[in-house]
Amino acid sequence: MPTVIAEGPAVPIPSATPLASLGPDVPDPTRRQDGTLPDGPSATPPGGGVGERSLLILLTVLLAVVVGTIAIAAWLRGPRGEVSPDTAWSSMARAASRFGFGPRPTQTVYEYAATLGELVPVAKVDLQTVADAKVETAYAGAKIAGARLDAVRAATRRLRITLLRLLFRRPRKRGPRVLPPG
Repeated sequence: MPTVIAEGPAVPIPSATPLASLGPDVPDPTRRQDGTLPDGPSATPPGGGVGERSLLILLTVLLAVVVGTIAIAAWLRGPRGEVSPDTAWSSMARAASRFGFGPRPTQTVYEYAATLGELVPVAKVDLQTVADAKVETAYAGAKIAGARLDAVRAATRRLRITLLRLLFRRPRKRGPRVLPPG
């Protein structure tokens, strides 16, 4: 036999109108006369506890240690000593090789610079500067100094950043393309 549930009292539907706020002369009913909040679990102000502060300090110190470690590693790894056209060329070739665009054994300096220049058009001028200096010192036996060496140094510095664009142009893997079953 089915049970019959008795009807409860009628509940009015709430309206969508906003509640009136307290005026400046009306006392806040949730506060005591002395202005403090009443005791109870909801009376504690949110956040600001000792545990939260120590966690924030710990995270700040940890972040500072990580940033400091990265800065020291970059400083230790960075280029040292005199920049010559040969070292500029080899550091540029190493950077491009890390992204999968190293020089082929049969490529000349100018061919490799042109290939990289097609991949990263922004770097064409700097690549040409370093390639010219490399060829002049390696094959003509010229000594580069002064403003010309400063130009090679500046081009190398800019190439370190602009060659990062090769990261987004990863070479496709060669060989047969295998489709997944299904």
